[in-house]
Amino acid sequence: MVTDFEIANHRLSEFGFVVGHITTNGDTKTISIGAELTFNTVKNNHSSVHSVTSSSYENVYTTELEIFKKNCNKSRDNMILSSSEIRQLTRWLNKRGHYKFKPFDYNMDDDIHHYGSFNVDMITIAGQVIGLYLHFTSNAPYSFGEACITKHMLLNPTDRMAIWGDGDEIYTIYPKIEIKCFSDGNLVLTNHTTENVIDIKNCKNGEIITIDGEHKVIFSNKEEIHTTLPNDFNYSYFDILIDEYGVQNEYSSTLPCEVSVAYMPIRKVGAY
Repeated sequence: MVTDFEIANHRLSEFGFVVGHITTNGDTKTISIGAELTFNTVKNNHSSVHSVTSSSYENVYTTELEIFKKNCNKSRDNMILSSSEIRQLTRWLNKRGHYKFKPFDYNMDDDIHHYGSFNVDMITIAGQVIGLYLHFTSNAPYSFGEACITKHMLLNPTDRMAIWGDGDEIYTIYPKIEIKCFSDGNLVLTNHTTENVIDIKNCKNGEIITIDGEHKVIFSNKEEIHTTLPNDFNYSYFDILIDEYGVQNEYSSTLPCEVSVAYMPIRKVGAY
């Protein structure tokens, strides 16, 4: 069960509040993990069997929480929220944009987090506000885990680097990478598992090339020298294959370089 959370660089406990249950019984509940697939099917004309033609995540992850004051002395007066407290909490929680939301739960041993924001409603008794009802909407249909960040040296064409993709989804990741070149020349970075090839011509010694696979962006720290970079790149992005068997992705480079890889693995775990 979630008792505290962090969003927009602040924790709920900093304000003297806790997560709990005011309007519902917290003993038993169904918890959504998100990642709800929609299956498009076509019925066979000769039977009742439906064939799946495609599937997709149609909705983003959402969850609801109730918060109230941490009332150690059980005083009724200490339960009531003032208008300034309501405004302060709403200003913090109800923002435009997507902010990192991390629930703290003693059942979780991973850095499970989401990106999104809250809508806020008041919970009242006899005209007095005793808590807030929070509805969180994320920017994705699932959670994310702690960032996976690795560095690899490929100094010879025969050198290999291996990456085992981490995540709860069977898919191909296109992470953000940095390639630090150790000599001038043409760079061919190959994933021998998927046969995906990155080809960048006219690289410079000491040049750091950043490729953002999610947003399909490439840039260099030496753009004033490597002015032809947009034309020298084949626009094939670094990939990591993830399957249910823990496949190893194996890479090589024709140019001596250091490759840094960073991505956030998908986690199909909801907020308790």
